Order: sequence, then C-alpha cells, then structure tokens
Amino acid sequence: MNQSQRDNGTGIRNVLTFDVEDWFHGFGLSPAEQRHLPHRLQVGLLRILDILDAHQVRATFFILGSLADEYGSLLGSIADAGHEIATHGYQHTLVYHLSPADFAHDLYKALSAIHSIAGQPVKSYRAPFFPITNRNLWALPILVKAGITRNSSIVPAHNPRYGIPDADRFPYPVFTNYPPKLAEYPVSTVPIGNVNLPFGGDFYARLLPYRLIRSAVERLNADGQPAVFYFHPWELDPDHPRISQELPALYRFTHYYKLGCTAGKLQALLRDFSFGPLAVAPCPRTPVQQPTFHKAYAG
Repeated sequence: MNQSQRDNGTGIRNVLTFDVEDWFHGFGLSPAEQRHLPHRLQVGLLRILDILDAHQVRATFFILGSLADEYGSLLGSIADAGHEIATHGYQHTLVYHLSPADFAHDLYKALSAIHSIAGQPVKSYRAPFFPITNRNLWALPILVKAGITRNSSIVPAHNPRYGIPDADRFPYPVFTNYPPKLAEYPVSTVPIGNVNLPFGGDFYARLLPYRLIRSAVERLNADGQPAVFYFHPWELDPDHPRISQELPALYRFTHYYKLGCTAGKLQALLRDFSFGPLAVAPCPRTPVQQPTFHKAYAG
C-alpha cells in the first residue's frame, strides 16, 4: 500500500514517535535501584525497528542520554535507518522536580550524549512523563536557547502527573515573537464533553479499541490535522519483569495493561495511515487561539 492510499486521500502525514527508555524508567526508581534490574531495551527496540522497516516508515526516537554508553551501537542503528534522533533528557526525571539550572544541565548533558550517537543536530525534545505544566513554563526558553525547535511535552488533558487541560490540541507555535521559534506538537486527544481524552499512544492506545483509535485519527485528518502518536520499546516486550517494589496501584495498572496488544495496534496504524517523523511534520506558521501560557513567553 502506497502513502496516498494510507492517507485516505487527505494528504495528511501523521507523526509517529517512540520514547526510548527501558521498562523500569517509568517507576521513579533511583539509578542505583535500576542497576540491579534486568536491562531489556534491545528486545522491544529491535521489534520496533523491524516493524518500521517492513512498513517503510520513518519515525522520531526520543532517546534518554543515560542510555548512550550501554547501547551506543544499537541506538546508532536508529540513525543509520534514517529515523530522526531526538532527546528525552538525560535522566528520566520529572521536570517539576528540577530547578531551572538542573533542568538545563540535564538537557545539555543529554544533547552531548545523543550527538555522539547521531552525529547530527538534535532539534526535538520530549520531557519524561510530559511534565511541562503551568508551574514550570520556565523550561520553554531553556529549550530554545539549547537549539530545540520542536517540543512534544505538553498534554492538553488532565492527568495526575501532567497536563495543561486548556492547552491547544493541535500543533502550535509557543513563541510568536521570539526567534528562533519553538513549536509544540501535543500527543493527540479527542474531546468528550468538556474533557480531552488522550488516544495517541501508551496506556491510552492499549486501553481503547482500535476501531475508536482509527475513527479518531480519521476525524483529525479530515479536519486537516495530523495525529501524534508515541510508544515505548517496553510496550513491545510484554515479557519484561513485573516489578516487586511497592508502587501505586495506578502506575502498575497503566504500565502493564494489555502489553500484548501494542505490536498489533502499531502495525494496524501503519497499515491504515501515513506516518512520518516529527522533523517532517508541518510546522505551524500562523498562531492559533493561544492559552495564556503562550503569551507569557511571546518575547
């Protein structure tokens, strides 16, 4: 099936991204605790690369800088396959647990580590856990200063860990009078009443029936908007360990729920729609209706 068939005549190329981290990074464990756990990044990551190669699709990989030493060769193969290399920070740390200085240090350390793998400038960033909220918008000018032009860290929905519910649902310019500009690419949501429900990956994509996900993508594309999806390598490694440490029941549930369905849903998306990396997504040129937090950094 060629691209024109997969885009259903809309001409819209959707965005496919992967947050490259190991299965234990999302549990808030210390680096010392993580060292004693089985490292399995290669299992899911190789499956992802095989699926993308079979469908001839390129994607964006947001890579944790701390993985560069252990997995340098494997991560280099992502760039060799023509995918966009982006940064997920250095340590898997919530931005609102960092000071501005610590955030900048983590970012620049990650950029240095990832550049050594990719050998190309890194222009896209996603914060671990999507934690850029109204209380840490100071992170945005730091991204711009570091040369980041594409951000995907603000979720226009409520979540216990993240979210700016009234943020725009579609790609938009964060800075309107501050060159170079920074564009935000939110993970996709669908409005249900007064609430935005994420469907663009991770637990949400595993929770929802595929027919609803397909319908949501078709609805966005018909309106001229790309869908933005994200997955993790560990979601394509359903046999990874069940952690024994005491964790909130919600986090255990969302992490392990229906892991076995991820590969099938990813392949169905690649069969039914056109996808590409963030680097080739349309950059918003005209400011949309912008919440207050954009204007705070309008320069």
